[in-house]
Amino acid sequence: MNTHEEITHYITLARACSISQDDAKALWWFRKAADLGSALAQYNLGEMYRNGKGVPQDDAEAVKWFRKAAEQGNANAQFNLGSQYRKGKGVPQDDAEAVNWFHKAAEQGNANAQNWLGLMYSEGKGVPQDDTEAVKWYRKAAEQGNEIAQFNLGSQYRKGKGVPQDTAEAVKWFHKAAEQGAELAQYALGLMYRNGEGVSQDNAEAVKWFRKAAEQGIVNAQKNLDQMKAEGIKVDKAEIKPLPKQRIAVTTSGAKNKKSSAEDRQLRGTNECNALLDACTPHLYMHNAFRLSGIPVDASTREIKRRIDDLKAAAEMGDLKNELIHAFALDPVPSLDQIRESAQKLQDPEQRIIDEFFWFWPQESGKKDKDSALRALRNCDYGSALKIWSDALSDNNAPTCIVAKHNLAVIYHLKALDAEQNALKSNLSAEKLFIISQDWRTCFKWWEELTDDEAFWSLVTDRIRIIDDPRLTTGFARRMRATLPEAIDKINAMLAIEFAESGKLSQATTHINYIKETNQGKDNVPRTLSIMTKPLKTRVTSAVEKALSMAKKEPTQAAKAALELLQAIESPLKVIQIMLPLADHERIDICDIVAEACLTCQIAYARESEDWTTSLEILDAASKYAASQETKNRLAENRTNVAAKKHLGPISYFCKTVSENVEKNPYSADKEAQSIINAAPQLLLNLSSENVPDELILRGKDQLALILMHCAVIFGNKTDKWKPCVKFLEEALKYASSQEVKSRIEKNLSTMKDNERLGDLSPISSAPSLSKFYGIGFSLYGSTDADHTTGSYLSTYYFTILFIPVLPICRYRVIPIENGYRFLAKAPLRAFDKWHLFISLALMALFAFNIMSENNSGKTYRSSPSSYNPSVSSPPPSYDNRSTRNNLALEIETGKTKAKQMETQIKDMDYRLDGYKRRLMSYKASGMTDEYNSLVPVFNSLVSERNYQYKKYKRLIDEVNENVRRYNLR
Repeated sequence: MNTHEEITHYITLARACSISQDDAKALWWFRKAADLGSALAQYNLGEMYRNGKGVPQDDAEAVKWFRKAAEQGNANAQFNLGSQYRKGKGVPQDDAEAVNWFHKAAEQGNANAQNWLGLMYSEGKGVPQDDTEAVKWYRKAAEQGNEIAQFNLGSQYRKGKGVPQDTAEAVKWFHKAAEQGAELAQYALGLMYRNGEGVSQDNAEAVKWFRKAAEQGIVNAQKNLDQMKAEGIKVDKAEIKPLPKQRIAVTTSGAKNKKSSAEDRQLRGTNECNALLDACTPHLYMHNAFRLSGIPVDASTREIKRRIDDLKAAAEMGDLKNELIHAFALDPVPSLDQIRESAQKLQDPEQRIIDEFFWFWPQESGKKDKDSALRALRNCDYGSALKIWSDALSDNNAPTCIVAKHNLAVIYHLKALDAEQNALKSNLSAEKLFIISQDWRTCFKWWEELTDDEAFWSLVTDRIRIIDDPRLTTGFARRMRATLPEAIDKINAMLAIEFAESGKLSQATTHINYIKETNQGKDNVPRTLSIMTKPLKTRVTSAVEKALSMAKKEPTQAAKAALELLQAIESPLKVIQIMLPLADHERIDICDIVAEACLTCQIAYARESEDWTTSLEILDAASKYAASQETKNRLAENRTNVAAKKHLGPISYFCKTVSENVEKNPYSADKEAQSIINAAPQLLLNLSSENVPDELILRGKDQLALILMHCAVIFGNKTDKWKPCVKFLEEALKYASSQEVKSRIEKNLSTMKDNERLGDLSPISSAPSLSKFYGIGFSLYGSTDADHTTGSYLSTYYFTILFIPVLPICRYRVIPIENGYRFLAKAPLRAFDKWHLFISLALMALFAFNIMSENNSGKTYRSSPSSYNPSVSSPPPSYDNRSTRNNLALEIETGKTKAKQMETQIKDMDYRLDGYKRRLMSYKASGMTDEYNSLVPVFNSLVSERNYQYKKYKRLIDEVNENVRRYNLR
């Protein structure tokens, strides 16, 4: 397992532990990944130290880890580090440094950082005050959906700061923020509608938004509602709900300073009624002691004992069923043991008050026998009871009305829950499901009204006093009131889970909607759903840990581990996805760890087996669960690589075989190149018939083009036979698809065409002499085989006598330059030149033979002494070598320029070779055999090309040095 995979493994385990709320274990795994350099793990460690999760709270340590991650470019860490500097937590307070880190995160698209950067510019903290710049950053965050930035941007438009004043635009941004729950935006909208700013004046809309803001603790919103009511504007009483404890005020720029979630949990914990939460399950009424035994809720201890004795006697006589007759009697009849347990439960004051709470109350305490509604229930006539309680609602404030509301809430709640038990066991018609939904909505209506009714809770408190048990205080009623909305939510959450697990997803969704629609502002829906799904999340994380453990110990079994994981999490994860909102961080995390665990298993399995088909199946199944964009991208990237290995396998194997053959015998590279040309069409046809993506077909073409280029380069460098190599590269160019591959082939093709143009010429180390003395020396004559591309031609190099070309020595390809020539290469003599040489030598031999013959005949010539007149010979004509030195100087400068150009080319090749070496080492270390084998031919081709260019460079340097030497001699 390489470092990257180890990091992924540790982070997956850490996130699984975090979801299971095992913070200490999560911290341990995050630390292992952080020590290996993971920015994501370092950021998470900083979060845990900042929030005191799994470790004592430590801002300095948080800053340390945030900094490590931030310096690696993690945007969230950069934002958090900026926040620490802004607050002066763990570091000295420094607005300028805060702005620095906010800038880095904002430029990466972090919406929170963009909003805070806008705030810093707006207030001139750490930067010069600049409303235009503030608006720029507010807008970036607002367009990403950040509700605080949306409010801030609306405020800028309303005030005309940094933008022209535009109240209509302000309303637009306030609306966006308010719909996401931003309380200040809701209050601002109320004001805009109240005053007709940017919108038509609308009191109803103003009331709506003031109410929403008031429910979130905005005192001024409540004051506006009271004032509107005093002005005679209709403000429905039911709309104005009791304000929760006023929260800490927000800043003038709209940044929230809410209590932390940990503080919220602690506050709720002190007000929670655990007994009520425990009792509220889908079987709430099935286990109700008063329903099981038929005992009235205000029965005395003596009456309860007498009733239990009667039931015992009836059970002994086999007549228990007739003894338990009432409107909501259970069928089948409860056993005597269940009844005894019920009687025992009534001895616990907390459990008794809860069972009383969820059963029918008499209109007047102590007068149960005279209560006509309860009498109707005992006679199995719940319709009459329903009518009596409905009629009692007309007297709004009377105790009878309050009791009637309570009993209506109970009866509809009971009916709904009984019907849901049938719905779980069988498929009900749409009509019956509609009736159940009506019962639910009716009971919710009454429970919500009772939760806000002080008189109702006074009755509950009075009942606690009547029981008069020291174990039960009136504070129990207060806790029941605070907990009731979430307790009722819990029942629907449990039903949602049961329906989802039984495959009835629409009914599960219905119960989730009930939770969201009811008790708004009084319950904590995310918390309830999080608690209810905790056992499901534990099942998922356990399955993830098991799969990862198997993959690490036995990589060959990693595919099996992944498939078993997917099977194990299918049901619980489906329920979690239904229960938790799409953007819920716990849902995102739990889905991501499943996807990442499958990815880890797939990588481990593929490395051992190279079974790409199974690998694709695992990745495709895992991609259904990936939630965050980061995880989706990783899966998509890996899937692309695996798909390439699967579909391009035959091409990769073929290219690998060709490369191996060429390495063994470079002189056979032309035959291997021809085999590529022959096989390529069928290989690509097979690829197309598999319906693979066009991207993979193009990658296959590039592979074939590169290996063909490799063969051409190897063969040309070994044999100097460039003509077939040019044809190979022209064929390779037909297959090349990416611009990079095309450029490389075109560059090699240009070089090979130059080499082909030179044909069978030989390189020269220095230019030959063209000097003559009295017409005796060396010169060039003739021009053939002109090359218009280079401006060169072939000319014959002669030994001259009296300026007459006598002996042809060789031929050169030259380029005429001022006062001379530039010599490119040496060529063999033509047949004509050879005949010329033969004839010249023959004549010279004949001339020498004649002279020798004359000497042998004894005829000598002696000059007469008298006739000898010594005289001073005239000096030889002066020889001006200035033009030759000019030619040499020009050739030297031309050579230097070309040498510099070649140096640049060679350095560029060396840079590319270093990059290829690093990639090859990485592929080898990661076990990426196919990628390694695909790159080797490319690397070798470039090495050959580089060596060839270096040889030409060395020859050029030698030519320049020789010209310098000759120049200095003149």
